[in-house]
Amino acid sequence: GLELELAAITAALGQLHRIPDGVYLSVNASPIAIQSPRLMELFEGIDARRIVIEITEHAHVDDYDALVDAVRQLRSIGARFAIDDAGAGYSSLRHVVRIRPDLIKLDTSLTRDIDTDPARRALARSLLLFAEEIGAMLVAEGVETLTELDALVTLGVDHVQGYLTGRPSALPLTPTLPDRPPLRQRHLDAASLARVVASATDVETLTRPLLESIASLTGLEISYLTLYDAEANELDHRFIHNTSDVELPPEGTRLPWPETLCQRCQSEGISWTADVPRDLPGNAVAERFGINTYLSLPVHSAEGRLLGTLCAASRERRYLPTWTVREIELLCYLVADRFARDEALEHAMLGPPGR
Repeated sequence: GLELELAAITAALGQLHRIPDGVYLSVNASPIAIQSPRLMELFEGIDARRIVIEITEHAHVDDYDALVDAVRQLRSIGARFAIDDAGAGYSSLRHVVRIRPDLIKLDTSLTRDIDTDPARRALARSLLLFAEEIGAMLVAEGVETLTELDALVTLGVDHVQGYLTGRPSALPLTPTLPDRPPLRQRHLDAASLARVVASATDVETLTRPLLESIASLTGLEISYLTLYDAEANELDHRFIHNTSDVELPPEGTRLPWPETLCQRCQSEGISWTADVPRDLPGNAVAERFGINTYLSLPVHSAEGRLLGTLCAASRERRYLPTWTVREIELLCYLVADRFARDEALEHAMLGPPGR
């Protein structure tokens, strides 16, 4: 009942000093608790601007006018309000319309598998537009996979919670989200890229600047180009960009194709992973160097022949948005084109057969 609710809120407020500045504390409160004068008393001596009061979808409201008036009073001291489990049913949408919350929390039932379900994406997009219209922040709940996070970020959702970002635990806070560069700020510089392509005289003079671009784009400390030797069925690790403290084998090191992470990525049908031990287990190279994040994109000729791979890696777990991977795929086309031009030049210099 009310006594238990207020006791739980009191206990939570008592831990506010242990939470870093700039981080807010959310407390669940029923409409009855919100309308109780005792809740306002609990905020005495507290910076209420750091408090978000969450009203759940399942909370029944008998008198919305009284609730809206209580919300107004709590807002006057700085407290903010969130509607929890939005989209789970009619009640939450009515809460949103009447209370005009500062935060709208997208229900787990809508974020689960949002990366593969167009209907969920469409509904999330609609709620995001609604939140923007009323000046509220949309928070996606229940995010557990990087692909769900990717789909939400692609839609424009900037705030999430779930096991991917942090599991329930005792203070101090221990976030678990992989380190990653700011999602909306990292893109290839088209002008610089054009200059690199124009000035390149061979695969090496093209590739080395591209590897630096990949490192900047992804935040991964290691990037390299391999060349595939079809006759020997080996990968030649030709050009390497490494700003980490990992001591890699020298350029020119060859590995049998079946033993490489590139082959594993191709066979598993994935372009990248932030959890190599889970997604690509048992690889000796990854285990030796402690690789957690790995990206491998094939470089194909116009005829579909495998020329090599563009790769990047890190010991840290780092998230790669879909558009980042797509931009690196464009670099693969540039490398393939350079290969074709070099081969054409070589054939021209050798002349026709029998000459």
